Amino acid sequence: MTFRTIRERLKQVTPASSSGKSDFYRLTDALPALYRSDKSEKEQVTIEEIRARTRNWHVTADRSEIKREQEAGKLYQVEDVHRVLDRMLMAFKNRLESLPSRLAAIDSGDYFLRMEQAEKIVDDALLEINQDAIRQCRETDSGESRLSGEADSPAISQ
Repeated sequence: MTFRTIRERLKQVTPASSSGKSDFYRLTDALPALYRSDKSEKEQVTIEEIRARTRNWHVTADRSEIKREQEAGKLYQVEDVHRVLDRMLMAFKNRLESLPSRLAAIDSGDYFLRMEQAEKIVDDALLEINQDAIRQCRETDSGESRLSGEADSPAISQ
């Protein structure tokens, strides 16, 4: 928009005040005149229309960002996330269910030795759960159905 266009459009707006050669306008009065469509010069644009255009610009920008992230392989399908989480939770549940039988197998007579063995069993189970989760994520990253179609960009590391 050129200075001339601004000056012409503001001629239709009543200044809030003047000082010498300068006129001062309320933003709510000036914006509709400035954002008037170039196709129909006589039509005034309301603040609501300006807000709607601004919202539309934001939505368009958000969609463009999502599209760029899809193309870069940074987004997953919701179904893939659900499938991986289901597998991870099932592995977690299975590991937890195996703890009682593993702990029951401890038959050392010494209390402290039993506690040390129990801690080792729990630590091993937690490590297995962590490894299962990492493996599940890597399997998904290795091409199970990424939005972008790119299959080999690792997202999770140990």
